[in-house]
Amino acid sequence: MFLAESKIETTSWQAPTKGLQPALSIPPIIDNLWEWKRPASIPSRRVSTFASPTAELALQRTGSGVSAAKVYRIALPVGARVAQLTAGRSGGFDPSDARFHPDVFDLPRILLRSLGRDWPARRLRGKARPGLLWVPCLFKEEVEGLFRHVPELRRARERIWNAVSYWDDVRVVETLDRFPDPRGEIFFESREGYWRDPLKSPQSAARRRRPGLLARLLHDPQPAPVHIGE
Repeated sequence: MFLAESKIETTSWQAPTKGLQPALSIPPIIDNLWEWKRPASIPSRRVSTFASPTAELALQRTGSGVSAAKVYRIALPVGARVAQLTAGRSGGFDPSDARFHPDVFDLPRILLRSLGRDWPARRLRGKARPGLLWVPCLFKEEVEGLFRHVPELRRARERIWNAVSYWDDVRVVETLDRFPDPRGEIFFESREGYWRDPLKSPQSAARRRRPGLLARLLHDPQPAPVHIGE
């Protein structure tokens, strides 16, 4: 498992994420709807670190050239939670980045259609309450509250809930020797932080994988780093 950063860092240990991270590549409305329907067994994207199954894909995520970014191999302590976006049931999209998921394009259209043709043309007072769905980083219960108490949203609740398909395409990573999708975006939550080892080049990542990584991640009583993707 790899990540790349255009800002070169030398620190090998990364502290856990503090607070919530507003989505940068995903519209707030999509992030809110995804968090609203997120299964408890899957880490929240808002407190996760994002990575890729290969060094090459990690570089692509930065949008930078090879010389402008540093690639790291990620190592996780015991207890980290890992999930991956896959082409899954939706299919027909590139799972290497969640911004390509069909929900990003479909959900705003479904929601606006449900609110009615006249809603965008209303004055602020007339669209303020449904418009709260576009506020960044709403909590699950806040989104549910809007759908239950705002009349325009209450009528659309079941339709929107059923239309959210992102989590149908996400898999909990149960074995770190082999990811469910060779290209899928990976996100993980580690309350203890994580280690990262710089690669000399993306090609240096092509090493033989070591067996038994899952057992080490989940059951090793020592908080030693587990190198993913070796």
